Amino acid sequence: MNDPGEAFSVVLKAVRAVFPYVQTYHGPNGEIAFVIPTQDGLPEIRSTVSPYMMTASADPWVIGMMVAERLTVDIARQRVLQAKELDKAVKKVAPPPVPPLPAVQWIMSPDLPATSHHSTVTALSELAPALNSVMANCPAPSKPSGGCASGSLAVMIQHLNDHHRWTREQIADWLDGPDFAEVDLVLNHAASSGD
Repeated sequence: MNDPGEAFSVVLKAVRAVFPYVQTYHGPNGEIAFVIPTQDGLPEIRSTVSPYMMTASADPWVIGMMVAERLTVDIARQRVLQAKELDKAVKKVAPPPVPPLPAVQWIMSPDLPATSHHSTVTALSELAPALNSVMANCPAPSKPSGGCASGSLAVMIQHLNDHHRWTREQIADWLDGPDFAEVDLVLNHAASSGD
């Protein structure tokens, strides 16, 4: 097809079959820019066709479909870039994951509840499940009447503090000792944050 006006009309119909809202701009050298306006936060997408390309082709409809395909690919590329930028922004905002905190360190913190025996044992058990499942005998020197106490580590922590007046440092040293080297005394952060 040798008539540029007729070829342009066919190319435009082909592009508008895919993008009904496409805009066109004529350049100084006779080229035609097919433009998809800014939408959904994407920048303007444009594809330019030379007058030679439109008139040299036997079927301008094919040229129109090629333009529509290029516009589609550019839109997809922009959406991928937009998603990557959004992902980067989310990663910048999201706090880094909190590493597990050994229960021994938590016992030393001021966050340890100063409440009744039952609620403290429950709080300890929720924060580090192993404190409730591992049994131990009281490590304090026994009374003349015999053995002192035995129970879960959570109960022993409370017992050592209440009955023997052990400090948090002494309790932490006991938990750090060889008796519990194989026990996973890791703090459950979800329980400590109230989630």
